[in-house]
Amino acid sequence: MLACIDRVPGLWLQKFVLLGATIAFVIEFQKDIAAYSGLAKPLALCSLPCVAALLDTKILEYTIQARLISQFIVDHYGDIQVAVTWERTVWGVEKSPLAKYRSVTSMVVTTGPTMMLFVLAAAAAASGEYSYLYWVAAAIGIAAYVVLYFVVWRRIFALGIVKHRG
Repeated sequence: MLACIDRVPGLWLQKFVLLGATIAFVIEFQKDIAAYSGLAKPLALCSLPCVAALLDTKILEYTIQARLISQFIVDHYGDIQVAVTWERTVWGVEKSPLAKYRSVTSMVVTTGPTMMLFVLAAAAAASGEYSYLYWVAAAIGIAAYVVLYFVVWRRIFALGIVKHRG
């Protein structure tokens, strides 16, 4: 489980390097970017939140993997009460709100920058007659992103809550 968790900070840093490099690139080549016409500029800009979302998905994959390992420990080593109590505490199945606060914090710092990229991409791409469409696309992307992450997050925690009621 630790191997999964150890990879998350590296992916998180990759996302911030991507974000920083993108901002630096846009600032440095502002005039060149403005000269592009057609779909090249908006597609390039809109690909940035998509790449960030892929990194977020990889982080989510590691979270799910850690949860599966934890669930396996509870299911197959249930006779070792300390291990069961620890795994249930880590995932918030026990009445410790700190686990949920930690997870909410992790989710916010993971998804927040990606949602900012949706907004920045829309702001940078929006020009011309149909510029409002970029803002609509960003709003839909952010809404879908929030709903998806909330649903998945609830499922990860519900796995332990449903299985170990009583």
